[in-house]
Amino acid sequence: MGDLLEALQWCLDRGLTFAAFRSGQAVELWVQDEPQLTALRPEALDKEQDVFLVVPFQDPDGAVFTLRPDHRYEFGEGAIDLDRLLSAVTVSVEDRPPIAEWDEKGHAEAVNEALSAIRSGPLTKVVLSRCLRVPFPRARLSDLFRAGLEQYPEAFVCLLNCPEFGTWLGASPERLLCVEKGYAEIDSIAGTMPRGIAPVSPELWGGKERNEQEQVTQGIVEALRSMGAGSISLSGTTVMNAGSIAHLHTRVRSVLGNLSVGKLLDRLHPTAAVCGRPTLDALRFIQDHEACSRGLYAGSWGPWQVDGTTSLHVNIRCAEWRGNDAYLHVGGGITVGSDPRLEWQETEHKARTWSDLMSAAPQRIS
Repeated sequence: MGDLLEALQWCLDRGLTFAAFRSGQAVELWVQDEPQLTALRPEALDKEQDVFLVVPFQDPDGAVFTLRPDHRYEFGEGAIDLDRLLSAVTVSVEDRPPIAEWDEKGHAEAVNEALSAIRSGPLTKVVLSRCLRVPFPRARLSDLFRAGLEQYPEAFVCLLNCPEFGTWLGASPERLLCVEKGYAEIDSIAGTMPRGIAPVSPELWGGKERNEQEQVTQGIVEALRSMGAGSISLSGTTVMNAGSIAHLHTRVRSVLGNLSVGKLLDRLHPTAAVCGRPTLDALRFIQDHEACSRGLYAGSWGPWQVDGTTSLHVNIRCAEWRGNDAYLHVGGGITVGSDPRLEWQETEHKARTWSDLMSAAPQRIS
């Protein structure tokens, strides 16, 4: 993978706008000549073909963003000619300010306020997120990307750099929306336990976790029905392993028909898995209580091909770079059965997706 990693680090060092990601079995690098992404309304996506889509958790103007692949490389195609990238506009890496971090006490206070809001209604679930700072030099990001590909073979591993959002690295097990051959598939993933103690059978999980996952599934089905989607079906709930943790997983499938894929994306995002229920009440609680802005955390990203296969993943298990510090974004769903101490431990487990690799990732030898 040397050629790809060298090109990836070359792009990072020059501040190019790019996305490197694994889609299926292929590892690709898409580079855009112009630094700025294109902002669009979601419904305009139905006219887009062959772009990389970037959806923040909540844009003030309701916009989504696209990256145009002026240069495309796929690992295994041979040597990469870096001279082709000389047409891409380079930008200086912006020094972004540090991100506010909750300590365990501050997190517990927010969880207790969420529980109070749930008891008084109408809020039934809200996802609270936090950031953990881990020093990790940008100069080793290509090595960390490689380590993520190797450690998480089933995840959508992606490294994005652009002036609007900075530098992000994620390894997501969760598909927000997959469209292929006239069908739409959405993952309902919620409920979290350490992998070593998680029961193999979903029926043996606790009521808190099962209720949390059922709320996510209900929200997805309601969104599809409100759009007029047909033939909605649910797979049986299974236990999904994702690194050191496990989740409950149900796949929702529907006939797409003549529905606008862009409007469906807008209706689905954000799901209860990353926001809560009811959506507007959960959004207000998040805005009023979380210590830091989410940015791309809990948004979605992936290759968008409206006439082919579109596969968008929720940007969870991710880190954002500020200088040579990585800020790991992690969250957990708060429902009536939540315990502040256990919710804190859940975020610590989720942070290990990248923190363990940052400690162990070997440095590439030039």
